[in-house]
Amino acid sequence: MVYKNDTEKSIKVRTGNLKNYVWKTIKPGKIIDIPWFIAEGTGLSKVEEDVKKEEEVEGEKGNGERFREEEPEDSESYFKELVAIKGVGKKSAQEIVNKYSTRVLLVKAVQNGEEVHKHDGIDEAVKEVFGD
Repeated sequence: MVYKNDTEKSIKVRTGNLKNYVWKTIKPGKIIDIPWFIAEGTGLSKVEEDVKKEEEVEGEKGNGERFREEEPEDSESYFKELVAIKGVGKKSAQEIVNKYSTRVLLVKAVQNGEEVHKHDGIDEAVKEVFGD
């Protein structure tokens, strides 16, 4: 559901599950797509369907794109993919998942030539697998 911050203050909401969550700041007048049970006690007001089409929906980084939350199963499978790579253990995989919360962000980082992990062997192994 889509909600709007009609207050004069920024509102912080926590999204995700118990182990993998993100705090989001919703500035006054901004619109965000979050589940009803998260917006319930925050002071956000529900936006009608025709209004949300006209206004932009705030994305993860506030760039005006619609934000789509990743399913917990997706992040777990992404973690499992990393652990399956030879030379990448649970600790290294968790460091990478903490740095790049979604598989899409990791793929973009690899394509841009960013250093994925501080250890060169792990960095190269991850780049081989995710460097589509």
